Amino acid sequence: SSQNSRGSTPPTHAPRCLYKATQAPHHHQASSIKHKHAQVHNTQLTQQRTNPSYPSFEAREFELAMAPMLKRIVEDAPKRAAYVTFLAGSGDYWKGVVGLAKGLRAVNSAYPLVVAVLPDVPEDHRRKLVEQGCLVREIVPVYPPETQTQFAMAYYVINYSKLRIWEFVEYERMVYLDADIQVFDNIDHLFDLDKGSFYAVMDCFCEKTWSHTPQYKIGYCQQCPDRVAWPEHELGVPPPPLYFNAGMFVHEPSLATAKALLDKLVVTDPTPFAEQDFLNMFFRDVYKPIPPVYNLVLAMLWRHPENVELEKVKVVHYCAAGSKPWRFTGEEANMDREDIKMLVKKWWDIYNDEGLDYRASDETTNLLRGALVEAGAVKYFPAPSAA
Repeated sequence: SSQNSRGSTPPTHAPRCLYKATQAPHHHQASSIKHKHAQVHNTQLTQQRTNPSYPSFEAREFELAMAPMLKRIVEDAPKRAAYVTFLAGSGDYWKGVVGLAKGLRAVNSAYPLVVAVLPDVPEDHRRKLVEQGCLVREIVPVYPPETQTQFAMAYYVINYSKLRIWEFVEYERMVYLDADIQVFDNIDHLFDLDKGSFYAVMDCFCEKTWSHTPQYKIGYCQQCPDRVAWPEHELGVPPPPLYFNAGMFVHEPSLATAKALLDKLVVTDPTPFAEQDFLNMFFRDVYKPIPPVYNLVLAMLWRHPENVELEKVKVVHYCAAGSKPWRFTGEEANMDREDIKMLVKKWWDIYNDEGLDYRASDETTNLLRGALVEAGAVKYFPAPSAA
């Protein structure tokens, strides 16, 4: 789990008091202060009656308390950071994006969700995303070199277009999340990780989709390297480098990196896991693993239960066959498990919660919350995980 001292969920309201008197009044001063306070209050009530636009005494008090922070919002640019996801085609994945947008609101994230869409995403799907407060950005598709490679899943070929998110240079830092992911606890602190590295969660090699790899054939998995040791002596090669799941990662947009990625792609033969294999190869030397609570691949529940503390999980990745909540039937292998059914229900609870629908006023709230977080006015405290 996260070692960050700033725990999970910042409050949705401004702090009760952003300033305090340096010294309490003496007893003999109290009645005088109280009298003056009442006089001012009565005067303002009179002004309010004659001029409805005049702010209430409470509003004026709040404005005075917030003035230093609001000045910061105006004068200092807030942290240029955002969550980002990817959407292609006219299928039902837009429901995953809506669920993700509402999930980020549920945990009081201070940052927006950008959706990189391919040109084939229909207008009505885009409108649904905008109505949920998403920032929709159309991107130019990226195609790998022609190949005879059999992808682990046929649709993986479109995922190379995710490389375009490195072009979103109006942001200094982004956290990428697949559309079949849900966030159950605040993860805004990921934007504060040291720059210069690529952060993601290690993958598991135990599912059949990995049957083309030596890891699967040997029975070796980086999640439990001691269970079946890598036969370095027999094979004459060291264990493979650490390999991450590309459904969630922390990256730094950069036109130079974007160009390097695309230049490398045209001279790299595609492999079964498409852009995930490619990103692992490209960022191998700067990859730093983060705990699995930031991207729980569901197969971990039955492959490596000893590595999962479900109550601490912040991000769930519904990537196992049959686990997409909006298509869930419970009929596929492992989908009848109680923990799976519980996680699917939790996704639907968020998706169906009308109280989490976007409202225009949320924009102001988010701007204020972002500035409060930046200024250190909002402290994080560990809270029970929703997962």
